[in-house]
Amino acid sequence: REGFGKIGLTPSFVDRFFHNKVESWMDRLTDNYVNNFSADFLFVNGDRNLRHSPKDIGQFYKIEALFLIVGLVLFFLQRNFDARVKLFLLLWILAAPLPAALTQDGAGHATRGLFLLPPLLFLIALGVSRIVESRKLVGPVVLGLYLVSFVFYTHNYWVHYPWDSERAWHAGYEDAIKSAVSGGGEYDKVVITQAAEPP
Repeated sequence: REGFGKIGLTPSFVDRFFHNKVESWMDRLTDNYVNNFSADFLFVNGDRNLRHSPKDIGQFYKIEALFLIVGLVLFFLQRNFDARVKLFLLLWILAAPLPAALTQDGAGHATRGLFLLPPLLFLIALGVSRIVESRKLVGPVVLGLYLVSFVFYTHNYWVHYPWDSERAWHAGYEDAIKSAVSGGGEYDKVVITQAAEPP
């Protein structure tokens, strides 16, 4: 190798301080952790994996964002709940996304975020109950909003979701395998390729 000059650059201490594996891992970890609390994941788009969630639908109905905020404020600011219960729920909420955050694709992963579901459902239910108790006519309005949300969700699930998610569910492979088995004797070789999707 003599005759060749020095190839590449030698990173300085500052370069290695700001650009290293630990920094990269911590960046991914914090992104994954924070994304589990994002409005995009919880109320707007949900899990991007179409096997876990329909397209463009959050883990909760959009109207539940209001109820969650009301539930959070009431639970943590009012004195109706014991301090130990508040601490327990807070620790549960903070610890729940850790399993998802530790994985490579844990940002906004519905099945890995299941531990976050119970405390958020409790806070949403608290918000709904207090809002409904505040005025007589609010109950039917809240019920109507839930009904409309449910109708739109079921329409999306039964009409659009089968088409949106067909590739994620590997649609067509069952027919291809049945066709290959029934007509396989007519060919010297049947090849199932991984070119587009893993079979």
